[in-house]
Amino acid sequence: YLVANVLELPFESNSFDAVIATSLVNIVDDKAKALSELRRVCKKGGKVSILVPLDSFIDNDLVLLQQSIGDIGFSAAAIRAWHRYAPKMNNKDIAQLFLQSGLAEPTTKTYLKGLVISASATKP
Repeated sequence: YLVANVLELPFESNSFDAVIATSLVNIVDDKAKALSELRRVCKKGGKVSILVPLDSFIDNDLVLLQQSIGDIGFSAAAIRAWHRYAPKMNNKDIAQLFLQSGLAEPTTKTYLKGLVISASATKP
């Protein structure tokens, strides 16, 4: 592992086939710069993917999620804290950030009953 600043990644441009940022883009102030850095280090034709909490997930959804997953190894306290305290994003803002950063063909998929959104795009 390497600890680094997402706004100034210590990698050469076009270094990776895939770049993944989980629970990162939603917590930085300059999201566009972060996405641009992720794009920079991704190879042409590669994928940039992010995973963030989704803003449409509400408290009632949390109860349903916790009932549906039961005891499968997820910490109920961790899921509750992530829902309540982590900055959330929405599909529109994510797609706009991807396109602003020069990434193409953004796609999204939700997980954990809509708590989490995964978004990916291709570097043209």
